[in-house]
Amino acid sequence: MLRNASKIKEDRAITILRSAERLYRRKVEDIQAEIDDLETGRQAQLDLSPTDINSLVLASDFKSEDFYETDMKLTLKMREAKIRLEEAKARYQYLFGTAQPVEATETISN
Repeated sequence: MLRNASKIKEDRAITILRSAERLYRRKVEDIQAEIDDLETGRQAQLDLSPTDINSLVLASDFKSEDFYETDMKLTLKMREAKIRLEEAKARYQYLFGTAQPVEATETISN
């Protein structure tokens, strides 16, 4: 099959568009997964059963400063990731003009 120059350029443009759209979609999904993992880590901090479900951390063993530092670190990472997610979704919509990726449609308010 013979293709003229404009058809070759069109085919290349479509290939580039598909590649860029796929990468943006995956990055949005990755950011959402990162937020989910951070939330899981933050919730896991609240589990004060170090060995099994029947034992609890003694009050003297609990390190308030460590808890605070870790909690704030995770909270701020989540905040930054939510901002990245919001901006990535907006850019995806602007660049590709289609609905946002299915896996990344959760609300930003997590």
